Amino acid sequence: MKKSPLLIGLLTIALLAGCSNQQAKQTASTKKATTVKQQTPTKLQPKVSLEKARELFKQQYPNADISESQLKKQLNKTVYHLTGLSDTEELEMQIDSQTGDISHLTKETLDTDEQHGVARQKERFDFKSLMTLEAAQKKAQHYFDGDVLEATLEKDDGVVYWEIEGHQKHQKMQVKIDATTGEVVDTELDD
Repeated sequence: MKKSPLLIGLLTIALLAGCSNQQAKQTASTKKATTVKQQTPTKLQPKVSLEKARELFKQQYPNADISESQLKKQLNKTVYHLTGLSDTEELEMQIDSQTGDISHLTKETLDTDEQHGVARQKERFDFKSLMTLEAAQKKAQHYFDGDVLEATLEKDDGVVYWEIEGHQKHQKMQVKIDATTGEVVDTELDD
């Protein structure tokens, strides 16, 4: 008869050990499920299209060509920063990408050697033959795992490039894409 309490005690310990092991497994699997869940990286998603921003620029500066287009997060909003050239001036405009509100206009006289359309002819580009902002962001996000912070379209040595900047872990990654061919020509990781 003395074996019964001993047997009951051992069975109780085994049962409790089994229950606590099952609870540990459930906790571990719940923890694993929450750890695996990651936030999807975001792109710059303006409500005002680049085409509409270009139209606003042309309305303000009808005798100028855009030489650089930049979309970036600035404080708690995303803005376009457009730069253009007339035959005598460099012109800049900032546009809220969600509302279309113009918040910044500047004009600066070009240097003498850049006037008479010299800089304008050299720096302007035709948007019709270029990849879109959306396509450039999609291609660039193959090279970093975080959000897109900035997208710049500019001409360098006769070639128009998209430069897309985003987060790669705790660093910034820049991806330079030929805007005509779609070829990635450079990637750079900044500290």
